[in-house]
Amino acid sequence: MCIRDRGIDNRIIRVSETYYRIEKDAITEALSNLNDIVTHARLVPNFVPAEDGARQINGFRIFRIKPGSVFEKLGLRNGDVIQKINGVDMDSIEKGFQLLQQLRYESQFEIQIKRGARELTLSYEIVD
Repeated sequence: MCIRDRGIDNRIIRVSETYYRIEKDAITEALSNLNDIVTHARLVPNFVPAEDGARQINGFRIFRIKPGSVFEKLGLRNGDVIQKINGVDMDSIEKGFQLLQQLRYESQFEIQIKRGARELTLSYEIVD
């Protein structure tokens, strides 16, 4: 059963352009099956030039977001670069998975993204 079939539509509420309210059971449910989540969008490292001329990861670009998926409900759009979650740089896949797992225990969290030339902080409040 996919997340959309479980009624996540009604449990993630967009309050404003950058502020969302999420029922706790929706986060727990969404994070309980990471294999399901990774089929709802594609994430690839976003490389930028480093000071030494090499390339470094400054986040993950998200695309191919499925309509109705948890990513869409969280306000993410195709082409967004997820740079930080709760202030932690998204510079490795391992760190990203660790942070996702920790979200189920948070009462709020933030995702800093770059959308085109604009930097945004999406804020989420977890409610019972």
